[in-house]
Amino acid sequence: MNKTTTGHETITTKMTVTSKVKGLLSEFMTEIEVVNEGGGEFLSIAHCGNSISIEPENWPHIKAAIDLMLAQIKIREEIKKP
Repeated sequence: MNKTTTGHETITTKMTVTSKVKGLLSEFMTEIEVVNEGGGEFLSIAHCGNSISIEPENWPHIKAAIDLMLAQIKIREEIKKP
């Protein structure tokens, strides 16, 4: 966040994660956006035409579950290797 002396500020409200090769033309890009519909800010994550909303207080729990599940996938992939 960049505050100025004029009472205005610049806020980054949207980021895009995409392929280095296809850039913004990639159909698999992920858009992460800060949204406020009057009840407080939350994240909206859109990927392949679907989106989910995440409230800030839920993120640590969601991230922990995702990290655990990704670790389990990695373990299963290591077991499959000859």
